[in-house]
Amino acid sequence: MIDTTKIELIGKQLDKVVDGLTQHHERLSSGEIALIASLIGVIGGILPQIIIFFLTRKKESKNKQMELLAEERRISFLLDGYFRLFIHHSVGVDYWYYCHELSHKERDYQQSLDAAQGTITSMDNINIGFSEYYKTINHFMALTKQNKVIKQTIEDIEILKIREPKDYSKINSTDELYKEMKIDSLELENEYYKYRVYFDRINNEMLAML
Repeated sequence: MIDTTKIELIGKQLDKVVDGLTQHHERLSSGEIALIASLIGVIGGILPQIIIFFLTRKKESKNKQMELLAEERRISFLLDGYFRLFIHHSVGVDYWYYCHELSHKERDYQQSLDAAQGTITSMDNINIGFSEYYKTINHFMALTKQNKVIKQTIEDIEILKIREPKDYSKINSTDELYKEMKIDSLELENEYYKYRVYFDRINNEMLAML
């Protein structure tokens, strides 16, 4: 619903102008009074439309900002899931390969190949996700004033580097291999959690700007 308060205020101001002209009409010719009255009529007709237009556009902009805020959450949660899959697959490549080296089971080797494909797929999804994330934030910033915290956080995200999974080549037992794989996975999850901290910081700034 459009707030008509401003329109009513403008109408009252125009009424005051008309009253003033009526009280001092003897200073003006009939032609001048007619011309001024005509101008007031035109302004009175157009001005409310202009106000409604800008109020409507402001409301639409606010609604769009809310949509982009929700989109930021959706994409950031998707990226969280892609990160977990990437960790699982990337750690699994060498884990299953060295399981095969120790057990000579063909199934373990196939698991390593599957993990390698999963790593590629997960990384592709992460790249697409980040592309959509940046686009969403840029759109939001275009509708609002520039925010230094958001800008700096985006730069922090872009330079963040996560290490590769550890080398398991010197491990000589499957039990030890499994133990190291679990530790490696947990450490990588903690490193990727830095992205969640950055996403939450951006989201909080977006909320504060609404």
